[in-house]
Amino acid sequence: MTGDDPVTETNFGWNFREIGEGEPERQPRESEFFIGGDLDIAGSLVRETIQNSLDARQKIPVRVRFSFVSRNISGDMPLYGNLLDHLRACKLWNDGISGSPPIRLLVAEDFNTIGLTGSVRRDEIEEGSISNYYNFWWREGIAQKHGGQGGRWGLGKITFYVASKLQSIWGLTVRHDDKRTLLLGKCLLRPHRYNGKLFDCYGYFSDGKYRPVEDAAIIQDFRSRLGITRQTEPGLSIVIPMVTEELTPETIIRSAVVYYFLPIVRGELLIDVQTEGKPPLRLDSSNLRQTAQSQSWDGTPWQNQDINSLMDFVESVGCLENNGGLSPLPVPPESPRISESIFGDSLETTRNDFRNGHLIAFRIPVRIRPADGSMKESFFNVFIKKDERLEKSEEFYWRSGILIPNIRTLGRQRVRALLSASDEPVCAFLGDSETPAHTDWNERTEGFKKKYRNAVATLRFIKGSIREIVRILDIPPAGRETDFLKEVFHIREITEETGNKGVKPPHPKPPVKPRLFDVVAIRGGFRLHLANTRANLPLEAGVTVAYDIRRGNPFKNYSSWDFDLSRMKRSISGGHVLTVSDNKMTVRVEKQKFKLEVKGFDPKRDIVVLAR
Repeated sequence: MTGDDPVTETNFGWNFREIGEGEPERQPRESEFFIGGDLDIAGSLVRETIQNSLDARQKIPVRVRFSFVSRNISGDMPLYGNLLDHLRACKLWNDGISGSPPIRLLVAEDFNTIGLTGSVRRDEIEEGSISNYYNFWWREGIAQKHGGQGGRWGLGKITFYVASKLQSIWGLTVRHDDKRTLLLGKCLLRPHRYNGKLFDCYGYFSDGKYRPVEDAAIIQDFRSRLGITRQTEPGLSIVIPMVTEELTPETIIRSAVVYYFLPIVRGELLIDVQTEGKPPLRLDSSNLRQTAQSQSWDGTPWQNQDINSLMDFVESVGCLENNGGLSPLPVPPESPRISESIFGDSLETTRNDFRNGHLIAFRIPVRIRPADGSMKESFFNVFIKKDERLEKSEEFYWRSGILIPNIRTLGRQRVRALLSASDEPVCAFLGDSETPAHTDWNERTEGFKKKYRNAVATLRFIKGSIREIVRILDIPPAGRETDFLKEVFHIREITEETGNKGVKPPHPKPPVKPRLFDVVAIRGGFRLHLANTRANLPLEAGVTVAYDIRRGNPFKNYSSWDFDLSRMKRSISGGHVLTVSDNKMTVRVEKQKFKLEVKGFDPKRDIVVLAR
């Protein structure tokens, strides 16, 4: 233990391990798997929280509660103690924060779940046994989930730490089997020096031997301080202190709708979102449509969605799945392939239903062959509906209640489609092919090909099933269609009145707007100054900075672990800084000789700057 502040008379506090000679220093970078593309911090956090809760379900429905509370950190100092010293060493804390307004905390709790079960300490674990408790707190990149469970890589819990500006969490679990109530805290920083010693990136809120808190008085004090509602109900409560600005009740609700609409409409999941002093919002199957329609979807994956028609589709899918109204598609098990012949005499009827915008649903059989030579019969469901109002396809791929968002096979076809896998063998197969953030089914995922026979062909068959069914059904009826391809190739008719003048000249290109700012790289940072000498002053500008990456959007991939502009060395002339937080700042430009310099970035990494 590296501090003198006990929580109570019992000697609990934050413990950090000193790195010995010959031990490597490790900078955690797992967050790069989970923040990028359409996945922002809110989406990643909601996906991880609810996925873990569904995996730990004891009965249906699982209820997940997200609650935002405000607390003054000085009033809860016994819970932070010497953690602040290590945060200062990592430049994640300065003494001015303690005098600022109360900080926001996010409490995420699940109910109708089993809690973190299994052995608590390493010396209690037997060979081959599974401990969800030990895996959650003490294992990184080592997972023991299997079958229909959502997790695979043992990395997803990194999202809890990314969501906290203090990169710290507490977890309170009540276990359904032995009824024990256990409290532990953990921070994930970076190797750092404090009092002349080099400490590892991990720290734990525990006793001096890294054991969890079981003292009833401490646990009750923790509950009352931080707004925990759990008393004796089995499950897990996570507290994330000083959450990032991206996490709000609105972003939590939107992420829950986008990534978990199927379990919600099935009645498997209830979500409560609450802000201190306000009544909670309950999100369930009865109000999913209303909640989705009331949200602002600008800047989200659903920005251009027709929410009403999408909800029609989703509710129809849920009704068919719940009532078992799916037709089996007789795919040959030995060489699975979707062709016209498997539709038999119903092919033209099915094509007509598809053309007329009816929902087409199939249960598709698939054989899963593990490497041990066994064979398991399984299936997945496919739902397809043509909608001429769409500008491009909308595809949804689900496995064990998790949306896999990055699979696209249809292009710009005006079709809405959903693939749902919930049977154990196919879920285990698809789960083993998933990337760490559960965003794609990838045949090159580490170890996947070794676990199954004919793994690549089977995965391609499943992923391509929607595309192949649409290819067969989306054929125009026999006969001449005068309007076919009219939107692709259009030639204006020549009449006596128009002659050859019917073809309009191309529109002139709009004038290029002059660049307002120039960005110049300097040692350890950048310099920003006006490029347009005719700019109307004064003006306000937003500046966003990120480390460059090989793939994806660098600004969406920004993590608080990278840097914080508020702690960087800055100099400004001809204006002043209005706001600064994380990787963004707002500046007021008052003179033509405006200049802003920011230094302190990692000299081994390239930075990109967006100013507008």
